[in-house]
Amino acid sequence: MGCLAFLPDEIRLYYLGWNLVDGAPFRNRIGLAVSRDGGRSFRKPYGGPVLDLNADDPQSLSYPWVMHEHGVWRMWYGSVRFRGNDKAALEARLRCADSADGINWTNRRDLPMPGGPATKVPLSRPCIVRDAAHYRMWYSRRPSGYRIDYAESADGWQWVRRNDGFGLDVAASGWDSESVEYACIFDQGGARYMLYNGNGYGRRDLVWP
Repeated sequence: MGCLAFLPDEIRLYYLGWNLVDGAPFRNRIGLAVSRDGGRSFRKPYGGPVLDLNADDPQSLSYPWVMHEHGVWRMWYGSVRFRGNDKAALEARLRCADSADGINWTNRRDLPMPGGPATKVPLSRPCIVRDAAHYRMWYSRRPSGYRIDYAESADGWQWVRRNDGFGLDVAASGWDSESVEYACIFDQGGARYMLYNGNGYGRRDLVWP
């Protein structure tokens, strides 16, 4: 799953579709499924993806985050380029695209933000919350093991990294002692929550109290 977009008569689920291919670890695309029964079931309206590979995104797409505001759709997503067949040897950057209907996407471009394509530090899994004054984004950054970074934007396009006071790092021991990544942030009951993965992209099962 990537994210849900709520409309008056339907819920749209934008997701990552995983494909195995020769010559690369994987080759993903971004798909869409729609629910018209309040989220109890979802169906794909199309046989293929809604965001496919092209000359700017030639190898793999990932982790869509979609918002519908003032009649305009916007998608933030990851674009991956591999160096060989090694999953660790890759360049992953964050990009943005626009749409009038949430299905046909145009104006695909790199986000101008610190730690972006020029540094070759892999970035992935944007999660964005719109508050009154700012767009707030939590995303994964991999200098070695993954960490969760935080950035703010007035327009959803130009981002400023603001990790001061964020405070989430790896634990001294346990399931998230090597890496933290793939955050999902949501508001519930007057509080803001974060779900995230730990070591090995969440390879260990968690036991909830």
